[in-house]
Amino acid sequence: MSETLYRERKLSAMQEPRKAQAASRGRVKVSRNGATLSGAAGESLEYLTVRPDGLYLDCTAGLGGHAAAIAERLTQGGKLIACDRDGQSLEMARQNTTAWADRIIYQQSNFSQLDFTGLDGLIADLGVSRYQLTDPARGFHFRQRGL
Repeated sequence: MSETLYRERKLSAMQEPRKAQAASRGRVKVSRNGATLSGAAGESLEYLTVRPDGLYLDCTAGLGGHAAAIAERLTQGGKLIACDRDGQSLEMARQNTTAWADRIIYQQSNFSQLDFTGLDGLIADLGVSRYQLTDPARGFHFRQRGL
């Protein structure tokens, strides 16, 4: 066997476990009650036991993925507070959760302004938003100058 072919096979064998690890870290799409979330987002909602009549807080509403998944589990007696510091993101969350708008209270604020009393649960996705990184107007783009 040539040395080049040996290296290619060895590299391929080394990459297979990495692909499996990446899938287990949530880079695979899964569906949760109609809302499609990445594996990590879906897993975080598995740990948030949503009572249909409960009060929940999405501290980082972002584009509304977690908010939609929580709100669809609520009945008319349940409420979700969808919060984001970024007004543009909160507006996109509002647009992406119109089907459950009667169960959601939208609030633009930062963490220091939130009231955590009386909640049945909360979720905070503290990662960076791809939306913020890919839109140069947001000021975080890597390839283009922020506007």
